[in-house]
Amino acid sequence: MDVTRTQLEELIRAIHDVVLIRKDISRLAASKSCHFGALSVLATLAASGDARVSQLAETLMVDVSVASRQLAQLEAHGYVGRRADPADGRAHLVFVTEAGRHELESVRSDVVDHFESALHRWQGADVDTLTSQLRRLRSDLGLSRPEAPPDAQVQPPGPNHSRARSGQASGTDTEVRVGPDHPNHQQHRTGVEALS
Repeated sequence: MDVTRTQLEELIRAIHDVVLIRKDISRLAASKSCHFGALSVLATLAASGDARVSQLAETLMVDVSVASRQLAQLEAHGYVGRRADPADGRAHLVFVTEAGRHELESVRSDVVDHFESALHRWQGADVDTLTSQLRRLRSDLGLSRPEAPPDAQVQPPGPNHSRARSGQASGTDTEVRVGPDHPNHQQHRTGVEALS
């Protein structure tokens, strides 16, 4: 490998900067009515289609109570609705309303506008190269990671966890580990990427 440890250390520092960029995107995506966590749920539901709350929670890899709380906020703003499940009259399906789709499109547009303004000196080829290399890095790191047992995919935070229980920082009170080999990884990633 023609890469020095110093170069790798610099890469790791740059990745930390990417994490900060992700936080900036979260702030940009937070609308006047919903925080980023709820909007991520909305985007995931839009990507996956109508679903029971339990199915949506499984896709998001969070507890049903977390998904229910996010959906309650979205429902209060008219972004999601509920209807009887034709396969089981006792159950309900949640779906994205027209208002919800409009909100997602508005948030998406705001984020793209910000990037368009910030990167106005970039060439299209620069964007393509960065996108390709970030995906390559994500793939290679995922392939080299030891496989976690299935029950380790979702872990509640410990008592000294830095996130507040209210979920104000991240929109949830559950730490979600989304591995590339998890069966719901693609749907979850699609939902999150819909906001950025």
